[in-house]
Amino acid sequence: GLSLSAQVLVTIQDDLPSGESRVRPGVATLNQTARLPRNVFVSATLGTFTANRYGVDLEARAYLRNGRWSAGAELGRTGAVRYGREGWSRFPLDASTVLADVAAPRDRYDLVVRTTAGSFLGAQQGARLDVVRRFGELEIGWFVLRSREGSNGGVTLRIPLPPADHASPALVRLRV
Repeated sequence: GLSLSAQVLVTIQDDLPSGESRVRPGVATLNQTARLPRNVFVSATLGTFTANRYGVDLEARAYLRNGRWSAGAELGRTGAVRYGREGWSRFPLDASTVLADVAAPRDRYDLVVRTTAGSFLGAQQGARLDVVRRFGELEIGWFVLRSREGSNGGVTLRIPLPPADHASPALVRLRV
C-alpha cells in the first residue's frame, strides 16, 4: 500500500552548527509497495531519509521456497539537504546505491542471516553480513562490513518504544 511518514525534530540541547533551526523536519518519506506474481514485492520511496540526505529508493524482493530464502535488489539516488533558519537548501542528487542481497530466515530460532554486496553510499563497494535474532519485538543483531575503504563491525539493538500496541488501521495513524 501507500504510506506517508513524517517526523518533527525539536532540539533539546543546542550543539548544532550555526544556522540550524531548533525545530526542523526529520525523516519524511512517501512509500508505495506492491505485490507482484510469484511472491515478488516492489517498493518505491522518495523523501528525506536522514537529517541530511534526500532522494529516491527502489527495492525489489523475491521470496523463494515458501519463504525459506529471499533475494533482493536496491537502487537509490540521493543528494544532500539541509533545513536551516532560512528554509531548505538542496543539492543535486549525486550519490548512488546499488545493492543485491540474499537472506535466510530461520523461524525456529527467530533468526535472519543476510549477506549484501554492491555499491554503498559514497561509492564504497563492498559486502556486509548481518545476523539478527528476534525476541518478540526486541531485535539483537551483529554485522560485519568490508569495503575498499576498510572494515567495520558491530552490534545492533532495536528496542520498541512504548506503547507496544499498534495503532488500529485507519486513514491516519499516529505512532511513537
